[in-house]
Amino acid sequence: MFQGDADVAVPAAQTEKIVKTIRDRGGRVDYILFPGEGHGWRKASTIKTALEKELTFTSGILGLASI
Repeated sequence: MFQGDADVAVPAAQTEKIVKTIRDRGGRVDYILFPGEGHGWRKASTIKTALEKELTFTSGILGLASI
């Protein structure tokens, strides 16, 4: 899960509660808090990181070779 620390639509505490619930139930979840981002990504570095992390996470879940 990705979260901007300046997100007013979905506060970080709400996302962190979801992450905790998933982990408590034995699910796999990664959580990344992006400084200076709101509800939607503006920085190129954030977009790049989010896409790379999505690919890595999904590849791992599906058992695909690392790229």
